[in-house]
Amino acid sequence: MSADEPLPEEPEPEEAETDQESEDAFGEPSDQPLDDGVPPEGAAGDRLGHVQQQFVMQVFNGTVDARGGVFGHGGVGEARGNRAPQRRPAETGRLTDEEVVEAVTGYARPDAYGGAFDTLSKHHLVELWGPAGIGKRTGAIALISELVDGSVMLLSPTLTLKELAARKYQRGTGYVVPGRVADATSAEDADHLWRRLRNAVRDAGAFLVVTTAVQAAGPRWRVVWERPAPRRLVLAALGGAEVAAEVIDQVLEQVPEDFRPQDLVEVARRLAAGATPEDALEQFALSASATVAEWFRAGPNPRAVLEVTALAFTAGSGVRTYEAGLAGLETWMARSVPGLAPPPDAEPEEPAVPTLPANREALVRDGGLICTRQVPDGVRTRTVVAFRDPVYRECVLAELCARFDSAFWDGVSRWLSGTVRSGLTVDPQLQMSVASGLALLARLEVQEVERSYLRPWSGGQLGWVGQQTAVFTLWLMCLAEDGLAPVALSVAEEWAADRSRARRWSAVVAFTGELGLRYPHEAVKQLWAMLESGDPRLRESVQQALARLFGILASAGAKASVITGYLERKLPPVDSRTAVVRPPVVLLEVLHALLSTPDERSGGPAVMSYLCDRPEKTEQIARIWAAVICYRPLRRGALTALAGGLEELELIDRDTAAMTAGRLGEALAAALPVRERDLFTADLAKVMANSHRRPEADVLTEVLLAAVSRSHRRTAVEDGA
Repeated sequence: MSADEPLPEEPEPEEAETDQESEDAFGEPSDQPLDDGVPPEGAAGDRLGHVQQQFVMQVFNGTVDARGGVFGHGGVGEARGNRAPQRRPAETGRLTDEEVVEAVTGYARPDAYGGAFDTLSKHHLVELWGPAGIGKRTGAIALISELVDGSVMLLSPTLTLKELAARKYQRGTGYVVPGRVADATSAEDADHLWRRLRNAVRDAGAFLVVTTAVQAAGPRWRVVWERPAPRRLVLAALGGAEVAAEVIDQVLEQVPEDFRPQDLVEVARRLAAGATPEDALEQFALSASATVAEWFRAGPNPRAVLEVTALAFTAGSGVRTYEAGLAGLETWMARSVPGLAPPPDAEPEEPAVPTLPANREALVRDGGLICTRQVPDGVRTRTVVAFRDPVYRECVLAELCARFDSAFWDGVSRWLSGTVRSGLTVDPQLQMSVASGLALLARLEVQEVERSYLRPWSGGQLGWVGQQTAVFTLWLMCLAEDGLAPVALSVAEEWAADRSRARRWSAVVAFTGELGLRYPHEAVKQLWAMLESGDPRLRESVQQALARLFGILASAGAKASVITGYLERKLPPVDSRTAVVRPPVVLLEVLHALLSTPDERSGGPAVMSYLCDRPEKTEQIARIWAAVICYRPLRRGALTALAGGLEELELIDRDTAAMTAGRLGEALAAALPVRERDLFTADLAKVMANSHRRPEADVLTEVLLAAVSRSHRRTAVEDGA
């Protein structure tokens, strides 16, 4: 289908997939209509910018406990080891030499390593199978690095077996598919495709390691992976640091059986830095887990259970917000769990002397899991409800999952829907609290999170706020270190292919943030596919999304070239001496948006920051700029972006600004057809004359135009020769 052909008519945003009613505030039913789940015309750029800014401000610039991948949002600044979460590097594309060295330095081989190495050496293919968080990805890189001297490439975890078998592999290159998710391939086809894949990789002289936790029959080249022996891992991670043998023994006695290798490595690093065994072992949150388990075993009353349940999804909210949420949860639980509702024929209680229940005092009772804290809020402070230890949050969710059935979780789902729909007007930070709670729950019950929350909310069931919350949940899953990123990618790809326009819009938003940073190759492909689908309601949204994804990648110093390279390859070949072949208008509109998109750090044009960081990409950017300049309807916008970019250069790097402007001028002269060069010079001069810019911009404009003129004269001399 071409970019200009509309999609068939489709249903409006769907109703809930359960019997869940709409709620207005914290669980009260409402018949108020929702929007259609797609931004109004002209509003996509603002919405994309706002949602990204909101996420960055609350997660990266706010106070978030990210220890061990636990995102306990909510301003709990005194959490042990509290630090802002870090953006994870791209999970596809070529690994740098530094990334490979970091992965294999001090690596402790598990017992299965030898068998996996033999299989990979002989067949050029091996699948490492095992649960998430046991070190399969690092093991895959270590295996590959022993057999290849060339590049190590990470492939998308959502590639199907058919796609893997059909792709081209380069001789001497190692490939890793980290965290591959299940596809719809039948068992009969899978065996044939695995053999095709093995032959393709072996014939190419390449090597491929696939890691997965999928509970399905695998290839004959599967190796069951396992954690390395704890003692071996600790000794390797100590790196020669002097730690007493009895200290190591004391630590090893308390390492849980289901430890994550990266956690034990952190324990060793703490020991090497002089920590006591008790302090080092806090990486595993053993005391927190034991405290929460003992609290549940003591048989708390139903209200106390609902108090910690509400806090698991509203951590860090103000006291009134939390109390309103708790009241809504109690209402829904009385409807969902029969044992919590009073019997209809119950005798009225004896009249009693009226009392004022001290619920706030009871909430923070001694021996409980909850407290209140004063946290900064601009020039003021505010009181928030929090767990006494931020790690209690995930421990509570684990206990709830282990103890309560579907009726309980149906009540939670209905309550959260009402909270998201209307509670955000009371406390905007509540949205991130809900999303971080769902991201933690996904570590325990990912299917529950997808079925009850992500799918209905992404489809517009709760309007834009629900879509935002679903996207935030995926982004937080991408920041965790527990293998949820491939699941988040798989969910977003399903949204992108869905018939629901609202759900496709949710996918557009998802691919512009942390998901796009983690999987830039997949993001640009999915966004372009949605653009080519021809849905006119999403055309502007996808164009803005591609541009903003470039800006985010450029600002993060990540793989912005994935975006520019993908789009540049769609431009027709250009010979400056021949007639111009105009690219598709939809592509030119994307490129125009890209040239104007802001840098997340400075607010200036991201393309200029990119040119300063990656001068070797100057010709690529010049081709993009020239293509838009040659298209008259977008010409002025492209020239205005260039003028603004030249002004920004002086602010980005004063020492190299003139050099960057000169390089760009040379490249533009080569990219522009000969007949366009004089027009370009005149029109850029007009734009500069009609703008109010700093004198430095005029100087850099002269440098750029001088470079264009020199190139023009050189071309004329060559043509004369």
